Order: sequence, then C-alpha cells, then structure tokens
Amino acid sequence: MSRDVLMFLAGRILLALGGLQLLPLLFSLLGPTEETWAFGISALSIMAAGLVFCWGGRRHKDHMDVREAAALLLIVWLLLALTGMLPYLFIQQMTWVDALFESVSGVTTTGATCISGEVPQSLLLWQGMTQWMGGLSILILLVTILPQVSGCFGLSLLVRQNSPASQRLAVMWQGTLRVVKAYALVTALIVGLCWLCGLDGFQAVRLALVTLSTGGGCDITLRANGLLQLVAALCMLFASSNFLFYWCTGQHTRLRAIMKDSEFRIYLGIVLFFGLLVSWHLWRMGVYAFDDSLRMGFFHVISFASTTGLAAGDFGAWPDFDRYALFILAFAGGCIGSATGGIRMMRLLVLFKTAAAEMRRTLHPHMVVSIRAGHRPVPARIIGRILNFFFLYIMVYFLFVLLISLSGLSVLESMGIAAACLSSVGSASMLADTAVSFACQPDWVKLLCSFLMILGRLEIFSFLLVLQTGFRDLQHKW
Repeated sequence: MSRDVLMFLAGRILLALGGLQLLPLLFSLLGPTEETWAFGISALSIMAAGLVFCWGGRRHKDHMDVREAAALLLIVWLLLALTGMLPYLFIQQMTWVDALFESVSGVTTTGATCISGEVPQSLLLWQGMTQWMGGLSILILLVTILPQVSGCFGLSLLVRQNSPASQRLAVMWQGTLRVVKAYALVTALIVGLCWLCGLDGFQAVRLALVTLSTGGGCDITLRANGLLQLVAALCMLFASSNFLFYWCTGQHTRLRAIMKDSEFRIYLGIVLFFGLLVSWHLWRMGVYAFDDSLRMGFFHVISFASTTGLAAGDFGAWPDFDRYALFILAFAGGCIGSATGGIRMMRLLVLFKTAAAEMRRTLHPHMVVSIRAGHRPVPARIIGRILNFFFLYIMVYFLFVLLISLSGLSVLESMGIAAACLSSVGSASMLADTAVSFACQPDWVKLLCSFLMILGRLEIFSFLLVLQTGFRDLQHKW
C-alpha cells in the first residue's frame, strides 16, 4: 500500500474542505456576528494541514489499487467528520463528543442533532453544507472509488462489473469534476424553486442543501405551505433516484429510458402504494381530513423512503401502523445510485428475485433460472455479494441495537436509534412510542452512534476490507 498517494489525496481533500469553510465565513461577514474568527481559524488550519499532506505525498504514483482505494474511502469520511466538528467546537462551545456526533451526522446525511438552544445562522449554514458535502461525497465515491473497491458489491448494475485492479488518478479527477458541476447546478435550481415558494434566500439555500443530499434535520417549517411541501417532496424524490442512471441517460440523450428503468419504476410503485395506504389509514383513524391526509401521507412517505426525514407534521403522534410503515421505508431506502441510506431498491429487487428463483428450483431441480434486473442478467458473484451485504447489514443492526440498549433505553427506542444511524435517517428515532433525544444520551452512546453512521456509509464491506488489510500488515511486521 502506497502511503504517498493516500497523503496526496488526503491533502487535496483537506484543501477543498478548508476552502468550503470560507463560504460561511463570508456569510458571517454580512451581519453583526462573532463567528468570523472561528471559521477563519478553522479554514486556515485545515488548508495548512492540506498543504503539509500534499507536500508529504508529492512523490505519489499516478494510479491507485484496491487496498489504497478502500483506505481512501475510510480516510474521506474521517476527514469530513474531523474537519466538520471544528466550527461546533469554536462557536457553539460543545464538547468534542457532541461536536463529533454533530459533524458525523451531517457528513453522513443522517440529520440527527444533539444541539439545544439558539444556533447562529452561520453555523446553521455550515450544518447544511456538511450534509450537502456528504451527499456530494457519496456520489463522487460511487463514480470513482466504490466500484473499484468492492467490484460494485451490488452497488449499481449500470457501472461496469469488471472494475480494473487499479485506476488512474487523472480519470478519477475528471469524473469528480463532472459530478461536482452537475450537483452544483441542480442545487442552484432547487434554491430558485424554494425561493419562488416564499422562502427567503437563507432558508431557500438551507432547504435545498438538505433535500438534495437527503440530509434532513432542517427546522424550516413546512406545515402551512402546501406548495413548498410539493416542491420539497419532488426534490426528495429526485434525490433518492439513481443519479448514475441520470448520468448515463443524460450522456446518451435518452431521457425516456429513466421511466423504463426497473428499479425506478419499482421505487415509484412502492412510494405510491405506501402513500395511498398511509393516507387512507390517517383519514380512516380521523387524524386529518381527506385532503390533508393525502398531502401529509405522501409527503412523509417520500421523506422516509428517501431517508431524508423532513417533517411537515407531528408524525411521532400518528397511529402505530403508519409509524411502522415509515420505519420500513427508512430501512429499505431509495435507489442504489443515490445519496440515500438503507438497503436500497436494487438490492431488495435482486433479493426477492433470488428467493423466487430458489423456490422454483426447489420444485424443478433441473431448471436453469436466470435472474435479471430490467434487461440485464445479474451475475452470480453480484448475487452472492448482495446476499452477504444483507446478512452483514442485519447482523450489524441487531448488534448495535443490543449495545445501545445497555444505556437503559427500551428495545423499541434502541431499534429506532440504530435504524436512524445505520440507514442515515435521523427522524427514525422519533418513530418509537417515546421520542428519543440524542442530546440526553451518554457520551459512549453518541460515539457508538457516530461509528454506526460512518459504518452505514462505508457499505460495511469497505470497512472490513480496510480492517483485513490492517491485520495482514500487522501480521507481516510481527
């Protein structure tokens, strides 16, 4: 494993993160605030560290193998978390555990928070920017690193299944620039739509940052603005669809192919089915009137299916059936080439088809069954990786439910917190009978939840690959 290439890339990432902190610094200069010095010190420190890392890795090679890509994947999330916590330490004067939890929650687009009290607008902007950067990082990793690290692990059947053993840095840089440009353009479009719905400039930017990144955790009230709810729901639906498929169809100018994609159609069907079901049940139980039930039901179904978790009402007081439906949607997640959390639709589609194929093989042992996703056959190795991922995902979930319950929380509350952290939807913790506040939890629970949030974003396999590489290096030395 070459440390020079990792140091160089880590330095470039630090320079970019330090440069992004200049935006809330400039925003703080517009008003009579005292956060300018904090963002200035934080940005200069991060960029200085980036220059040191770039200089240390100046003799790097021009390509990266699988182990280096897996290590870089872990480094990216650690750098995002460590640099994102500095403004919380300087401005809000939080403990390092709370600041780390807040930063990890932002960069993993979870949206959980442990902040209580008034928060400066510049820090709220940084909170939204961390979520925006987290969503952007996920899309960049999907295009550049993840296919190489895991051979897709079922990430997307649109990406080449036979990824090269090494990848040139120049090719990765070109792909990164294209993703950043497209992501920034869509963000600007959503800001304009939110502004047209009646929000001021600051609120429009914040809502655009959290909806596109499926981050959630935004305190902008959506209850009384039906048009804003519609715009936010459409933005969340767009963000939870397959960005890689948008990429491919955009390059080939075949936009009609989006509606023919099997994963996208199944995702829309699930949203429509649960939206009608939850809306009907809310109306039948007398929670809302008929039109309000449709509006609130579909908005929250899209919110939880996209693992955003935005709220337009008090869904924590809904009947058990509706809260359980939202919990299932948060656990399932959106499409596989998006910034959403959860298991993802493509994996669930392959799992259901694999189960159906095994039932047919049981009845007809000599039958040859081909599992297809859309018009593409799914290779056996991809099916095996999806099965392994599902097993590890469920095992990690119940293991952390057990560990979190040691804090004295009930089983349902522990399940809500574990689902919120692993599936990157912080509002899932409010689906239990008693809403759980992360601010009231002990420090070891916050650290455990921070690790679980990062583990969910690493797709578990990448973390295990880095862990295995570290053990092998340690055995080699000793």
